[in-house]
Amino acid sequence: MLRDSPVCLYVTGWGVATEYLDLFYGYRHSRGEKRPPIEAPVHLFDGANEDAFISVLCVVFFFSWDASAFDLAGRSMLQTSHDGWLEVRTADDALAKDIAVELESYRVPLLAR
Repeated sequence: MLRDSPVCLYVTGWGVATEYLDLFYGYRHSRGEKRPPIEAPVHLFDGANEDAFISVLCVVFFFSWDASAFDLAGRSMLQTSHDGWLEVRTADDALAKDIAVELESYRVPLLAR
């Protein structure tokens, strides 16, 4: 998603299970963010921050949070839910194929391509 455009990761739901929020707060504090997620739920990443994007996305997946990630060019969107579903929409055919291959390698069933 970070190929040609910055990406926003909007964390919309947390606190649904046992979490260690200090992990997330520690990341935010290391980036200079002192506000709680309820006040500043959107994180902005560009190509230089790919590792940080992956790290925060992993926290979202690990704790089963609700979140949306979308590129500012308006080509791709990923949504995840505490209910266990993941939705990806993209106008980028190459990205769609890469995501499908990666998900299939983890035996994640696809509803559509």
